[in-house]
Amino acid sequence: MPASDNEVLRPGEVLIYELDARGQDVTNFAIKIGMFPSDLIDILLGKQRITPDVAFRLEPELGLPADFWMGLQADYDAQKG
Repeated sequence: MPASDNEVLRPGEVLIYELDARGQDVTNFAIKIGMFPSDLIDILLGKQRITPDVAFRLEPELGLPADFWMGLQADYDAQKG
């Protein structure tokens, strides 16, 4: 279900889109950025937050700044807060 105008997407949903757009396999991508696949899957499912460490791991691989990921997480947390 798409987000309404007032609803902020979960950071994991954005990450799913980015990985899919690049044809990245979740397991291989997790290993590539030094994460356990299960931890990355938990982020994709919204069970874990995107931490600064994760944001900095995503930055060079996806070309999106760590601030982008942290902003998504902050916006989502504020909406759910």
